[in-house]
Amino acid sequence: GMLGKYCYQRLRESTKFKINMYDHSTFDITNQDDVYAMICNNDCIINCVAYTDVDKAESNSLLCKNVNGISLDYLAYEINKQKKFLIHISSDFVYGDIKDDSLIPLYEDDIVHPINVYGESKLEGDNNILMWMSSRYLILRVSWLFGPYGNNFIDKIYNQLLDKNIDEIKVVNDQYGRLTSTKLVVDVIMNWIVFGFKSGFYNLSCNGDITTKYDIACKIKQLLNVDKKIIPVSSGFFKTVAVRQKNSILSCEKLDKQVLLTRSYWKNDLANYIKYKKITKYGSCWTKIYNLFIKIFKNQ
Repeated sequence: GMLGKYCYQRLRESTKFKINMYDHSTFDITNQDDVYAMICNNDCIINCVAYTDVDKAESNSLLCKNVNGISLDYLAYEINKQKKFLIHISSDFVYGDIKDDSLIPLYEDDIVHPINVYGESKLEGDNNILMWMSSRYLILRVSWLFGPYGNNFIDKIYNQLLDKNIDEIKVVNDQYGRLTSTKLVVDVIMNWIVFGFKSGFYNLSCNGDITTKYDIACKIKQLLNVDKKIIPVSSGFFKTVAVRQKNSILSCEKLDKQVLLTRSYWKNDLANYIKYKKITKYGSCWTKIYNLFIKIFKNQ
């Protein structure tokens, strides 16, 4: 997935550790034999596996709960038994609608009330880890994740703004939070691996002002310098299968007291990501042209 691929790339380039990547073509997190063998061959497991399609989770609830929740029961049990280390990526969706009527940040000790199958499954995964492990674990609850290798909200807005067949786009303006870049997530993971800080579960998002998805779309439009109308709409405008919470504002005070780094600002990470998108878009085009030229040259 998006985070797994980026995490593997960064760790392989930035550390001296031996990094092994397991993908769904050869590894099944719901298969205990696969999980056991994987844990035996590694000292620290970074679990980026997740069923992330929030709408499809409503009709595929068994698969979603198996991947996001039930599988963590055996995973955490075996990691604890073998005295290995676990890093797990969770979600703001575990909090649900507990503060939907306010802009009050969500804290780790808040009472949780997930309002869709995806949120319930991620909470079950968190609880399974906490049931088996009292140390050597890190759970990061992230919100509005974006980065390379994905098809996230940022990518969708980016593509729509550049699509000449689309005259205007509609974006919700009543869901509040902050973006979280995969770069920041991996920065925190590396900080825990190299320097260490207290085991536990922590909220994680970028620094910066509280924003809406509509405001983020307007920021992307500014960065692309395109002339396209963006219309703000309420969450009820889109008839989604799963209900979405309106408050994803994560308090990161607990994490900030532990890590030896300053969380990046979402506007800066977003601007850098848009630059990356532009470069890779034209870069891939020139690569194809170059490869075609080489092919033609060889055939002469």
